[in-house]
Amino acid sequence: MRQSAKTNLNGFKSGGKSGLSALALVILAILPSFAFGRARPPSALAAMGSSGLSIEAFAAQAMLTVATDHPSLQTTQRQPRSEPVTVVLSSPQEWRIEGRVKTLPTLPEWVWLDLYVVNSTNKQARNIEVSLESSLPVIDVSDDPFATEPAQGALQIPTIAPHGVAQRSVLLSSKLKTHEIRITTSGVWTNERQLEVNSSPIVVTPDGQEVWAALADANAVTVVDTATNQSTQSISVDGYPTSLAITPDGRTVLVTSARSNQVTVIDRAARRIVQTLGEGQGLGREPRHIVMGPDGNKAYVSEYVSDRIAQLQRSPDGTFQVVSSLGVGRRPLGMSLSADGSSLFVSHFLPRGTSSDNETWVSAIDTASFASAREVVWRDIGNLQEAECLSKKIGAPADQLQFEGVGTQLAGVFLPPGGEMGWIPGLRTGPVAIWESAPDRRIPGVGRATFSPAFLFFMRAQNAASAAIKLNPQVLDVPDASLDFLRCAKLDYDTESVVATKVPGEENAIFSNGAAVPTSATALSETGVARFVAFTPGGRRALVLSHSADELQVFDAVTQQNLSRRNLRLTGSNPLGMALLPDGSKGYVLYENSMFLSVLDLSAYASPERLPVATHVPFEYRRTDNPNNSFLTESRLVRFIADVPELPEVREIAQITLLAQDPMPAQVRRGKTLFQSSNPEKYPELSTSRQSSCGTCHPSGGHDGTVWGTMEGERRTMSLYGGVAGRGWLHQSGTHTDALEFAEIIVPERLGGSGLNHDDYTALAEYLSRHIPTLQGPKVDAVRAARGQVLFQQACASCHAGPSYSGGMPDPENKWGGGGTNAPILVDVGTTTSNARVLIPSFFTQRLPSPAREIYDLLRGDRDLGSTDPVQEILGFRPRPDRKRNEIRPPSLNGVWDYTVFFHDGRYDNLDDVMQHLNQSLGLGLSAEDLADVTEYVKTL
Repeated sequence: MRQSAKTNLNGFKSGGKSGLSALALVILAILPSFAFGRARPPSALAAMGSSGLSIEAFAAQAMLTVATDHPSLQTTQRQPRSEPVTVVLSSPQEWRIEGRVKTLPTLPEWVWLDLYVVNSTNKQARNIEVSLESSLPVIDVSDDPFATEPAQGALQIPTIAPHGVAQRSVLLSSKLKTHEIRITTSGVWTNERQLEVNSSPIVVTPDGQEVWAALADANAVTVVDTATNQSTQSISVDGYPTSLAITPDGRTVLVTSARSNQVTVIDRAARRIVQTLGEGQGLGREPRHIVMGPDGNKAYVSEYVSDRIAQLQRSPDGTFQVVSSLGVGRRPLGMSLSADGSSLFVSHFLPRGTSSDNETWVSAIDTASFASAREVVWRDIGNLQEAECLSKKIGAPADQLQFEGVGTQLAGVFLPPGGEMGWIPGLRTGPVAIWESAPDRRIPGVGRATFSPAFLFFMRAQNAASAAIKLNPQVLDVPDASLDFLRCAKLDYDTESVVATKVPGEENAIFSNGAAVPTSATALSETGVARFVAFTPGGRRALVLSHSADELQVFDAVTQQNLSRRNLRLTGSNPLGMALLPDGSKGYVLYENSMFLSVLDLSAYASPERLPVATHVPFEYRRTDNPNNSFLTESRLVRFIADVPELPEVREIAQITLLAQDPMPAQVRRGKTLFQSSNPEKYPELSTSRQSSCGTCHPSGGHDGTVWGTMEGERRTMSLYGGVAGRGWLHQSGTHTDALEFAEIIVPERLGGSGLNHDDYTALAEYLSRHIPTLQGPKVDAVRAARGQVLFQQACASCHAGPSYSGGMPDPENKWGGGGTNAPILVDVGTTTSNARVLIPSFFTQRLPSPAREIYDLLRGDRDLGSTDPVQEILGFRPRPDRKRNEIRPPSLNGVWDYTVFFHDGRYDNLDDVMQHLNQSLGLGLSAEDLADVTEYVKTL
């Protein structure tokens, strides 16, 4: 970034020597993320390649003035302001600059300037450089908010979509009252209209004439005519179809089927299956998602069980072959592909590592070499390593400050047009206890029916080689935050959809309670776990679907600000995905538990130029004497919402019936819906919080890969795959008889619902018992597994018995396959602990009112359960049977290979360590070879 004497508009030049030939312009334009070394003036010359690609160089200039002493900055409110910024353009309005500025309580010697570069054309801008000339050095904080060195060179922007916006941020010295900055923006225009591709269960054809949707429960793909909004055809696709991709020419549709391990190729015009690829053709197990390359010649498939990405190549005859496979680590799921097809981003659904050293991640793949370029990693901020930063801040030992706060359930990476930042919906495990209490008990400092709000994580996604987490720039707004701590912790940037409450006496002000890192990116209202993100034209708005709460959230995709006080409630149950028409005027929402599509009127967002370039909700921080859930600040985040609309500018205008009859029995569908849902407006009898559903911790009936603080102690989440019928007594201490008893307790005491009727309890129990599907097992060494089976019968089967390989002692008379007459097997395998370091550290809980602080201390680790349990006496939940603190029920081994952590406290993260521990603690006397054989066998269960 050049530093020179301040320059006025009289010094602007409108042209100059380019030095770039037409051929060079074409080459530079198609190179991904190439940064020019100097500014290029506009040129009337356009180059046309053999493919019809038009390239035109441009340069635009502006003078930006910032008044750092402007009266609007003399306030307790922290949002960026436009009033201190003046921009004078010397170029056509097809390209413009806007600015917003704010002061920083943590860095009083600087002011923060957000620059917004706006493309107001139907053309794509590529390889943009933004050169700044000012009298004092400026610091580029676009990627690193803690940067301290003056910027060198121009700000680089790889791509701006038609009618899109790119943001860059710099620090300016607050010592200079008026900054005059000359801005030169240069790059090339192209008529190339390739867009980023995000994997999805629902897609719109390139011509906008049809919607194709995967109906997994029906083993079918359905086609909808967008002109008539009628379903025109259903095509049978076996094996639980989950994701679709369409070639850019619109002629071919590819479908993944998770349970049959297939990719089906469909001729769109003929509505006919023309090819099926399976394991015999090189596919792995549980192919869940698929994306198509920009030229239609390559596709990529995530294999959830095989832990790989398959690359498909189209042959000259139009058929596809699996040409290579890349191991990326466990549980790859949703994917996105950059517009040029050079970079593939893959989310991993569950975390890895134990609670003291765990993380979740996205794989960034270079498609040219089909090799992993890097992993983008979100560390648990409660890990021992990360706790060192908190230790320095508050003076307590790091090993006493650990807690569980890992990201989990990363459903996909969603790239907006322009593709600079990936949006990743998921959750973060909460170190707050999962409370249970009698409906009439209200204990100060004890919450009810709150598990984990929806999170959106953000990553820098210009290309695979430079992909990285987005550091949180908004922590610099917090008045009482320690700058040393912030620089040490380098917190990631995310949004959290927590509960909002009105500020007493202020009609249009709200507190955002419970956010782990409360910043202005915190959403304005609570919602449940999200699974999908769509973007309006130009990438101006992000549309986020909450799978559990049946809601649509709308964000300004440029500023990540939530744009309504409440979310739009959708009519269907458990939305899976959304597809927009090419002009952005309508969106089609697919549900997991409703056999129709919702048609949404999105016309308010369809014309990008009518939307603000950058929206910010006013906010400030206020000191409070009340305990705060945030380790970042003692202040509470307050937002001022007088100008915020009540609901998004979206209307549901139609429903399109997809199937005349639901393929699932009505009782099972009802049970599945209740299991996955958490909207108290729709289901007040089920839950009092959008954050609380069975599926929040047991996604698709599985597990969330982590450990929680429960009323029985710190416990890992158990998988329910395959259903719980036949497991006998439930929970890790064998405290619940069966699925029905469990549902009747959990709904009022944990979820906080008013209570289901008998039929609904029965439906929920039926689904829990017999209708949760199972995962396929991984491939194993058959010879070794056969030897392991013999050893298992000798050494393990006495505790892990029956069809579920469990110690729950199922009662044959129990309708739900639960226990009852016989007590469960309870054993001591040497895993009793006094503190698994999952819950909020006592340093923080000691500030809670009594008896909440005492309850937290009792919940750590293991304690005796039953009639003398003090936690039960205080909270009044239904008493557990008498259990000693060291008594653990041998768990079901169905799908045990799928766990990320093992034993009730999650102390190990791999089966080899588990086998070694059991061999020693129980004196099994197995050799290393024996243990390897048994491990191979249990992977088949």
